[in-house]
Amino acid sequence: VLWSVEDGCGNLSTCEYLFRLEDCKKPTPICVGLSSVVMPSSGSVTIWAADFDSGSSVDDCTTHDYLLFSFSGTTYQPSRVFDCDAIEANGSPSFLLEIWVADEGNDLNCSGRTLPLVGVLDTTGIQWNERNKDFCTTFIVIDDNELVCGDGAGGVIETEDQESVELVTVNLTNPATGEIVSSYMTTENGLFHFVNPLLGYEMTSARNDDHKNGVSTLDLVKIQKHLLGIQLLDSPYKLIAADANNSESVSALDLVEIRKLVLGLYTEFPQTESWRFVAGNFTFADPTHPWPFKEIVDVQALTMGHDFVGVKIGDVNGNVVANAAQVQVRNVKGVLEFFTDVQTVVSGQSVNVPVRAKNFANILGYQFTMNTTGLTLIDVEAGALDMTAENIGVHNGAITLSWNKVSPVSSNDVLFTLTFVATENGDLSKMLNISNNAKLTEAEAYNANEEILEPVLRFNLTRVPLEFALYQNEPNPWNGSTTIHFDIPEPGVAKLTVFDGTGRVLMVHEGEFNAGSNSIAIQKKDFSCAGVLYYRVDYDQYSATKKMLRVE
Repeated sequence: VLWSVEDGCGNLSTCEYLFRLEDCKKPTPICVGLSSVVMPSSGSVTIWAADFDSGSSVDDCTTHDYLLFSFSGTTYQPSRVFDCDAIEANGSPSFLLEIWVADEGNDLNCSGRTLPLVGVLDTTGIQWNERNKDFCTTFIVIDDNELVCGDGAGGVIETEDQESVELVTVNLTNPATGEIVSSYMTTENGLFHFVNPLLGYEMTSARNDDHKNGVSTLDLVKIQKHLLGIQLLDSPYKLIAADANNSESVSALDLVEIRKLVLGLYTEFPQTESWRFVAGNFTFADPTHPWPFKEIVDVQALTMGHDFVGVKIGDVNGNVVANAAQVQVRNVKGVLEFFTDVQTVVSGQSVNVPVRAKNFANILGYQFTMNTTGLTLIDVEAGALDMTAENIGVHNGAITLSWNKVSPVSSNDVLFTLTFVATENGDLSKMLNISNNAKLTEAEAYNANEEILEPVLRFNLTRVPLEFALYQNEPNPWNGSTTIHFDIPEPGVAKLTVFDGTGRVLMVHEGEFNAGSNSIAIQKKDFSCAGVLYYRVDYDQYSATKKMLRVE
């Protein structure tokens, strides 16, 4: 700048001053994240800093095309290699990044400005440290779906008996915000696997369905024995299972909750979910009092082995069906025959039904659904058994019964008496029957050895059959399951054979049976054939064949 000063006499003086204009304003970077960069099979991928530019980064003096992008503010790093080693060093495939944006800058060292190249640092002119810079923080997630860099993080969920647990939702949660960042549901193998989890998260598991799965009156027997000190529950997981009211203890209140579930008065436990999951690496300080226990796994490494132990609430004898592939063994050792008198009833009549059993010997407990067509229960009176209203659930067209003792009971007397009011005329033998109703209460009884017997209701049966006899399967026709009843005069081996119309054998069941009435249950899964089928029971020199119909 040249200043000229002249006075009135024409004297002129000048002053010259050199100054420079410099751009000191930083650019405004605007970044985007890259959440799905696929790791190639080579295990290495090169990413450019400019890839994170949203296209809206601006500067006051430099056009967008001449802005430079770098992974570093101190040196110019326009690209960066992400490989398996980088993921391991980072501890996660999710990287937080600073993306630096630089303008054309000022030639502070007077090295001489040259025409800059678009998106490239001009090393002969303005250097990196002569540029105005600012950064934005963003992220990149390297998606290693092919597991080039390893197995990710995961584990397995099994019961104490090492049965895989399916349908478990495993959640990854950000402990700082409580936000669920990812979920996985286990299949029948119980495995779960997160390919690219963030580190520093919490893993939890949950399943809350089919509360009655694995729960029966036999569980009440075992819990009651534990409470009385007769036979203690021998693992912390069984104690957790027994805590049906979620009180962190086992008490008589748990018996009340479980019996209501068995009787169908509850469809689910009101104070707990159907499953609880204990962290696999948790060590119980006191196995006889396992509360509180750890249900959260802190994951800090991309490894397998973040396991859980699944505990089915209410099931202390371990017969829960935890996955679709699990084979449920229900080995029925015989029949427990309840019987009462044949009666003809009239609508409006009060009907007393005394119930006896011809082979009630060393029985620990029983449960079943009794269909009550045309009858309404109004009372139950104890007999040889202390049956009360707490042992009975009343439903539409049915009642459910659950009774147990810690010591086996034997009796030939009236066990209990049910009092009904008839709502229609009929024959009592056609109005009452015991059914194996899985939706309400399955039919089971237990002897002193905790073996399963099948409860049935007979009318006017007073002695053990002394002859061999084979009866029609019930129900017939059938689809899901049916039961074949037969009588043998003495204990011995009997064999059931099922075959089709061509004589092709579909299944064979052979076993030891008691004298008197016996039964064998057939399930849909036992064979795939449908239509008219035949079954034969062979015992000693006796043999009999009957026909049945299976429908699809």
